Amino acid sequence: MRICPSCGQFNDDPAVFCSNCGYAFPQRAPSEQQTPVPPPPSEQVPAYIPQPPYPQTGYYAPPLCSPLTDGLRSLAGSTSLLVLAILFTVLPALQLIQSLSGGKFTPPIEILVCIGLWLLYSAARSKPDPLPTTGITLIRIMQIISLVLGCFVFGCIVVTIIALLAGYSLFSIALSHNWNGLNILDLAGSSLGIYLIVIVVIGAFFIIYQVILIKFIGSIYQTMKTGYPSSRFGSAVRVFCYISAGFAVFQLLSSMPTLVTSGPSAPNELLAVLTQITAAAIYLISGQMIGRYRRIISGAVVYPY
Repeated sequence: MRICPSCGQFNDDPAVFCSNCGYAFPQRAPSEQQTPVPPPPSEQVPAYIPQPPYPQTGYYAPPLCSPLTDGLRSLAGSTSLLVLAILFTVLPALQLIQSLSGGKFTPPIEILVCIGLWLLYSAARSKPDPLPTTGITLIRIMQIISLVLGCFVFGCIVVTIIALLAGYSLFSIALSHNWNGLNILDLAGSSLGIYLIVIVVIGAFFIIYQVILIKFIGSIYQTMKTGYPSSRFGSAVRVFCYISAGFAVFQLLSSMPTLVTSGPSAPNELLAVLTQITAAAIYLISGQMIGRYRRIISGAVVYPY
């Protein structure tokens, strides 16, 4: 603002003459010209707000992101899971009939998986938000029960074999029965030792697989509950499903000649064949669904470029 010394009129800074009396203002030197003052930092609004850099290993999408929840809901409400639930309904029934026809009752613990799959499918079709975890919890409980029962059975078998080996070592010197030049006790001891090794290997494989499967089901539970994608041990469980399906198909093919020669007069063989077909289908569909689940998880994880 420039004040006229002649009449006292207020004029703008760029004015050369007074707007009231026409007084000619003296020209300022370049150093005296005022520079524009920038606004305070709080009033500045940048056109672009820089974002923090991506982690080197990728980062997870926000919790309960739409692609992840929609993918899980689509998988849980798919036709594949419906078929899997039906197969897990048929399998305990076949096992129950087979055990009763053999004169013994074996409670089918797979019924918990059947209930869990039906709960998961019905929840996905009714579209609650978020997806309930009751079904996957029942499936995990069943696997824990299988692990405990398996450890108990294998432990009893190992203890029995060790007791037999101890008895063999005590009576091998006192008893000596030869047959065709072979010591029967030595042959029995060697057979027990080989059987013990086989049981230990199978038991270790069973325990490792059950632990991996429980951890994988736990990762699915955490994904459904928190919305953060996780698929730990998914590849290992998928490979085991396909291997088990191949083994079930091999058993089915090996039992077909017996079924053909026996005909309809052998209901136990027919039930065994139906059980093997159902088990093979369950393993194949489970492997396929695990692959779909891992693709959903991969789509929910963002990687840097």
